Amino acid sequence: MKNLFILLFSTLSAVSCKAQNPIIALFEGSKSPRTMNAYYKDTYGDFDRLVGTWKYSNGTEEFTIILKKKEMNLYNESLPMVYYTDYLYGEFKYIDNTGTTLINTLANIDNAAIE
Repeated sequence: MKNLFILLFSTLSAVSCKAQNPIIALFEGSKSPRTMNAYYKDTYGDFDRLVGTWKYSNGTEEFTIILKKKEMNLYNESLPMVYYTDYLYGEFKYIDNTGTTLINTLANIDNAAIE
């Protein structure tokens, strides 16, 4: 009876366990994802060096860009290949040399991330 209980418990435990999804460095190996349900993570912090507000000015001309990082975004555009990945996104503003704002999308930064 004891052996039957141990066998039953072991079998149920093995069946109910789920494997973990692999975490793969974003910039290692092939450029195209090849592992189903994998998480292509920015493991070395390459994106972190770019996150923030960047400004360029030349006299009265000014260009501003804000970059943010989105982590573990579900990507399933090319079904049946489904995986997670980190990516950068951003918005920008450009003021020309006359001081006129030609484009300003900075207010959309929090709406820009793909959910």
